[in-house]
Amino acid sequence: MATSHERPSWLPEDFLCADPQNASSRRIDFTKTNSAFPEYEGHYALMVDDLLSKEECDLLIRAAEESTISDSNKTPKWDQALINVGNGQQMLHTDTRRCSRILWDCPWLAARILSRIRPFIQDDIEVLRDVSSIFCRGPAQRQETWRLSRLNERLRFLRYYRGEYFRPHMDGPYVTPGGEEISFFTLHLYLNGEPGDRKMADLSAVSDDQVNSLPLRGGATTFFPPFIDSDDARTFSVNPQTGSVLVFQHRGLAHSGDEVLQGTKYTLRTDFMFCRDGLFEKETRGLGYLRYLYTLRKEALKGIKLTTIKGDDNSTSSATNNRSVFRAQISQRTSIPHVAIKHSQPTQRLLTLISTT
Repeated sequence: MATSHERPSWLPEDFLCADPQNASSRRIDFTKTNSAFPEYEGHYALMVDDLLSKEECDLLIRAAEESTISDSNKTPKWDQALINVGNGQQMLHTDTRRCSRILWDCPWLAARILSRIRPFIQDDIEVLRDVSSIFCRGPAQRQETWRLSRLNERLRFLRYYRGEYFRPHMDGPYVTPGGEEISFFTLHLYLNGEPGDRKMADLSAVSDDQVNSLPLRGGATTFFPPFIDSDDARTFSVNPQTGSVLVFQHRGLAHSGDEVLQGTKYTLRTDFMFCRDGLFEKETRGLGYLRYLYTLRKEALKGIKLTTIKGDDNSTSSATNNRSVFRAQISQRTSIPHVAIKHSQPTQRLLTLISTT
């Protein structure tokens, strides 16, 4: 994993400083989408079109790849994306997630991206008060106020080839090691994708080596009801479009990265981080402070039932194809005590906490 605290030399000094030329935003009202979700009334999601230009997106992909190059490694290195299974452990589970990624810690770039998108979100999520659908019950009952502090500097560049996907899951909060900040929203930047006609090519006339170079088809971000079963076919999809950003709350929104049908999908994912007003006035760094963090985490987990997935030695349908099994999956990437993950027979059944890192 690369780390860049200053401006990377392969990005221009004025990168993302100019205002976007044609950017526009629209709130997603899940009660009025083509498949209505009354369960998601009040849940926050926002689409910002054309936030970045194609040239800026291409620069980001190249910059991410450059971050992996060293004297001993002259070619870009994309690692297979893992899932978090709790207790600080990650594992490869391709039934759930199949794609590759570059993790790049770059506070400079995170700050530039936040500066670009901030005018579109500041009226909605700059300051959070009494928003139970986002907070969970505890912070709302305590009348806490949380303020946007930054974007998570851990930028996750994701690459999906044909046939790759991320099955339905929910994103979860990231708490910084010191406990000062927590994430409540996901930022998903689409680095490629065409609007309009999405006609498939004749793949029978294309070699396997060429299919990933075709225009992107598939790979939508699709939202599902919170408790998916086989009889509920409601979905709402956002198709990738170069330079567009999807912002949505972590809590309660079940979604997937649909399978790519042709071409290659590139995205960048990170989190909006928040700090609570008066955190260090009311809490200490001692046991009481840790107890507060643990309580906050427990409240965030209430009401979410984890998915049971059979392991490779007793295979079953994937989460997408066996929706009656799926209830909700959450990501958990914190330094405070983790929910226990229990194994019975080796890899027979696994309770997974899905991570989007």
